[in-house]
Amino acid sequence: MKQRKLEIILEQAKVFDFPSAELEQYYTPVTVAARLLHFAFLRGDIASKRVVDLGCGTGVLALGAALLGGVLTGVDSEDRALGVAQDNAK
Repeated sequence: MKQRKLEIILEQAKVFDFPSAELEQYYTPVTVAARLLHFAFLRGDIASKRVVDLGCGTGVLALGAALLGGVLTGVDSEDRALGVAQDNAK
């Protein structure tokens, strides 16, 4: 998958309505996520590999890695974030 196509898909993901600065819930910009993921994919670090997204938040990186063929686990300490990540995964 080309980087631009990945960006277009990730732009559809839901983000936090009210992120918590205390929990450091910062949104990863889609352009940054797509570039990082595409680079890792080209290095052979994603496809058919187990990828764990620690502090996954809304799951943008996890979702992108799954779209590139990774086997994903997203982990976050905040239930609301995991709910959004699960919605994005669907």
